[in-house]
Amino acid sequence: MGLKLKIEGVLPAIVTPFKGDGSLNLEAFSSLVEWLLKAGVSGVVVAGTTGEFPYLSMEEKAKLFEQASSLLSGRALFVAGACAPSTREAVEVAHLAERCGADALLVVSPYYFKPTDKEVYEHYERVVSQTAAPVILYNIPQLTGYSIPWWVVEGLAELDGVAGIKDSSGSIAYLSTLYEKVGGRLSILCGSGEVMVGALAAGVDGLILAAANVLPEELVEIYRLFKEGRVAEARELQRRIQTVLRLIGRHGASAVKACLRAMGFDVGHTRLPLIQGGSPPYDVEMELLSRLSKLGKVSFKPTVKDFTLLVGEALTTPGSVDLAHIDLVAGLEDGPVGEAFREALREENPARKPALVDTKPRVAVVSTTPLVKERHRQLFYHYATKGVEMAVKEAVESRVIPEELAGKLVIVASVFVHPDAVNPRRVMLNNYKAMRDALLKAFTGRPSVGELASLGKSARHPFRYEP
Repeated sequence: MGLKLKIEGVLPAIVTPFKGDGSLNLEAFSSLVEWLLKAGVSGVVVAGTTGEFPYLSMEEKAKLFEQASSLLSGRALFVAGACAPSTREAVEVAHLAERCGADALLVVSPYYFKPTDKEVYEHYERVVSQTAAPVILYNIPQLTGYSIPWWVVEGLAELDGVAGIKDSSGSIAYLSTLYEKVGGRLSILCGSGEVMVGALAAGVDGLILAAANVLPEELVEIYRLFKEGRVAEARELQRRIQTVLRLIGRHGASAVKACLRAMGFDVGHTRLPLIQGGSPPYDVEMELLSRLSKLGKVSFKPTVKDFTLLVGEALTTPGSVDLAHIDLVAGLEDGPVGEAFREALREENPARKPALVDTKPRVAVVSTTPLVKERHRQLFYHYATKGVEMAVKEAVESRVIPEELAGKLVIVASVFVHPDAVNPRRVMLNNYKAMRDALLKAFTGRPSVGELASLGKSARHPFRYEP
């Protein structure tokens, strides 16, 4: 028996754009679909996990499915998410998707109540028996709390209506077993970008990825390179984007939407209870945008006109003793920041003596805590200040700091290194990230008054549960 539906290539699990009032933004949805098609994707998955299917009404799913069908018909595969915790609702969504012209249905395993293998098998059996469109099984145990065993998949492969399986577990061992048991009968689809090249080597047919919203051209290129036997090139390209893949894999739709907003797509935010600054936290969002900037997807340009006094702040990796927190002021050397810079360097107390980073602009690095222990001093003077230096040089090279003004500016950075910090490399890298983000905020005027007003209700203390 051959494949019932050949699904290959890269299929973005598309986000669901929302307007400011929370309603669907079908115009933004259409723009994103067109952009993805231009990048060479093979199809689009609508109202899946990245599409926030649990937060969509049946009416909203109908509108999305109708719009997707009109955009994708004859151009690319339209896979509709028929995902629900109950069999009855899954069948209802499947019928809706079929009426709207879906080419295939993505059906997640039942969740919330923990089903037995028998119940999962019968769930799919009933969905398949009541629908005509090909069904793609969907295994995402990190969200459902259940991993579909290979023997259940092997049994379901005997049903005429089951055409494939998407696995988002990130387990190469699981994918390899699927290839052993159902390869050539079902289309095997990888849903974890982090293991993409390894998954292709394990025999998967295609990729359904949240990250394909953000990096469609790169993912299509990786797939093409692998299929042409240029595995080393595919692996190297994945290494270049691996951090983006990893962070999107961890933080899902919220991370994807943060990236797309920065790239100019009007996709809005995720629906409550998901909030900006929750998952991903702000430092992860800044890391994503920094990585996209290096890939040429996002541009950061200084927006301030008056360089007399700028302020910036950033925190990275809360909850770890190797975290970094930086408050800084930057400004012209002949202004008030210059006075603060010179005053800081006059400190003679050994426990408070600042470090001078002799870059352009120069930086006085001040410890927020007394430097009493030798290890603490070493981590501050050598590793934290090295991270600060790296960030300043990068900010000038990327023109976040205007090169023509770099020699006229000075910075005073208040740096927190935890007295119990232990990992020198993490201290260096976390302070690099915190300084990079603080400089970016200072020289681009972020957060703006509007951003602060919109984020006020979702602001949280990084170390406490309470607002």
